[in-house]
Order: sequence, then C-alpha cells, then structure tokens
Amino acid sequence: MKKLLSILLFFVAILPVVGQSDSLATTKPAFKNQLDLDVQFLGVEFSFKRKLSQNIFSGVSLGIGPAIRFNWNGQIIELYKLKYLTDFQLSKGFHIYQAFSYARVYSSWEDDSGEIFGIELGFFIRIKKIALGYNPSVIFFREDGDGNFDKDKGIVSSLIVLKIPLKRW
Repeated sequence: MKKLLSILLFFVAILPVVGQSDSLATTKPAFKNQLDLDVQFLGVEFSFKRKLSQNIFSGVSLGIGPAIRFNWNGQIIELYKLKYLTDFQLSKGFHIYQAFSYARVYSSWEDDSGEIFGIELGFFIRIKKIALGYNPSVIFFREDGDGNFDKDKGIVSSLIVLKIPLKRW
C-alpha cells in the first residue's frame, strides 16, 4: 500500500511539470483579410477589407449595376461606385462603417446624369453568417459639364443591404 501511495504521489508531483495541457483544444486561426458581397436594390458591391486591429477593418469597395438610392426629391441610380471604408466591429453581432464614396449616377430629380461624392454611414446586424443593414449618405451632386459640387446636396439611402462574407484569409 505504501508503494502504491508513493507511486501516486510521484505522478502527482511530476505530471504538472511534464504533462500536456489542453492537448485537444484547437484555436481558430485569425484572419487578416475579408471579401464581402453587398446586395442592394438592383445593384451589388464587392468589398475588400483588411484587419487593422481586433475590431477595426479598412478597405475599398466597388459597386456595379443600377443600384437605386432614394431621397425625398426622387431617386438616383448609381451606375458604378468606388468607396473607401473603415469598419468598426462594436460587438459580435453589430458593426458600423464610415465611408467616402464616388459614384457615376443618373438623377431623377435633375433629369440628368452626373457624379456624386458622398459620406456614408452603415449600420449592420449579423444574423448567422450574413448581415442586414442600412446605409444613409450625405451626397454632393455635380452635373456633367458643371464644375460645382454644391448644386444639389442631400441625404440618400438604399433600402436594406444584405452583406454576405465571401472569403476570409
């Protein structure tokens, strides 16, 4: 019996020194880049984001298709859009982004084509893998051939935006 107790005491003393801890625990590799697909009303947008810190991403986005955005004066149809964005993950299920955008548009209230520069703010709630959101923006409209950007200012917004992560690496 003394021999059994001494062997048990030996294992109790040695095991913490040479034993493995959490040998079955696996850690998820952290991703640095993310590619997203944003689906809007009649338009899509592809975003590439790079992780700057634990909760902050920065990246660029390219939108194509006749994306319709709404205003109290009418609608604008974005033919294509370029955007620089910063995405803030506030919690696991909620994130916001702030972006500076340029878009080639057709405006129903001016009945003319032109370009807009805008400042966007997006709010997104994550549901499983996808995120649903809303992104209003303050825009400055310039008609073709006009040098002024302050001809029409306004706030435009898309309806619901569906954000689908395509790839993380």
